[in-house]
Amino acid sequence: LLQMRLTYIMSVIIAIVTPETDDCILFGEYAFYWFNHILLLVLPAAYVANGSVSCFPQSMSSTTKHTPISTWTFNTLWWQFSCAVFSVFYFIPVTLLA
Repeated sequence: LLQMRLTYIMSVIIAIVTPETDDCILFGEYAFYWFNHILLLVLPAAYVANGSVSCFPQSMSSTTKHTPISTWTFNTLWWQFSCAVFSVFYFIPVTLLA
């Protein structure tokens, strides 16, 4: 799941740079907005930093029989998979419930 989250990291950065907090009226809602968005930025970065998640394809070893792919292709494939998962879990339930 974190590998898919890395695909949409720019949406978190945009939400931090241009916050829409005008309608935060309940107690703690403003603080929760900032806590949530900072956490959505820091957690994936921490996982990349400690090596649990990588933005690069796995290196080839003698036991693997797969052909190596470029970093561009690796991230493009993850982006396509993330878009498909987003479509399934967003558009189908929203269409059915609308």
